[in-house]
Amino acid sequence: MRDYLSINIVCASDNNYVEPMTAMLCSCLENISIISKVKIFILDGGITKNNIQKVKNFFKKYNNVELKIISINKDLYKKYKIKNHLTDATYYRIDVPNLLPDIDRILYLDCDLIVVGDVSTIFNIDMNGKTIAACQDHDVNVHNMYNKVFKKKSKLGYFNAGVILMDLISMRNKDISSKIKVLIEKRDDIEKLPGCDQKYLNYYFFDNWVKINPQWNSQVSLESTNSYKETVFSKEKFYIVKNFPKILHFSSSICKPWLYEGVTMYKAIYEFYLDKTNFKDSRSDFSYTKLYKKFINYLYFKIAPSSINTIIYKMIGKFKKYE
Repeated sequence: MRDYLSINIVCASDNNYVEPMTAMLCSCLENISIISKVKIFILDGGITKNNIQKVKNFFKKYNNVELKIISINKDLYKKYKIKNHLTDATYYRIDVPNLLPDIDRILYLDCDLIVVGDVSTIFNIDMNGKTIAACQDHDVNVHNMYNKVFKKKSKLGYFNAGVILMDLISMRNKDISSKIKVLIEKRDDIEKLPGCDQKYLNYYFFDNWVKINPQWNSQVSLESTNSYKETVFSKEKFYIVKNFPKILHFSSSICKPWLYEGVTMYKAIYEFYLDKTNFKDSRSDFSYTKLYKKFINYLYFKIAPSSINTIIYKMIGKFKKYE
């Protein structure tokens, strides 16, 4: 197995997510091995010049970091469907192999993460000849939905695409970017599933990917999950992933810690890293509408049993748990 001397990280953002993206990258760098050389690539889908400069200024304090910002032609993604809080930036990861032609291996990270472990420990894992490595999604309902739409049950389960280790050489050789786009344009049945490109990635890589310890993509919806039986994990793994995460993933619109209405016990950790960036004065403004949403989120996330929380959100008609 090759040992990589430089860790490559890529993320994608528009101006809506530039603040959480910078907090995420800050948390990643603050917890990474000091001996690691880090190359960071930001796929820019419309970040303002002022915010681009703030991002660049922030990274100047890290001597071991090389930052490159790549402008994205958003017109190429207009035909793809987006849902809820997601933007077309979620599709940029499909084109990473071609956008970074000189990179062999890279770790893709969503913007709505906070890293509390050292990602250098997963960057060099043995991928056993597979093209990607990812973490299994914990939610048993998500797996049931995938099984129903795909009409087959996966041996590995289904991965959450917020954290993906990519072998870019293999992806380019197999022209995977083009094949995923064909799926998006042709397979209307897959569109029934929640999310955007994640479902197509799972369809293409069905049972042909490497599992990473799920602590590296611990979705904070586990806060409201009281039993391992609501997940695909064993009792022991459920306890470890829920209580000892290495990457926190605020994957639900209910849990976004940068929003006033976001409900999560990890909000203070997000703000801890945000305050280290040039966006430390950024906070969501109060409004009575946001207070109402926060109350509904809290009712759903913290109080209501799982048997009735779906009914609550169907009544509200604005939010969905699985995104």
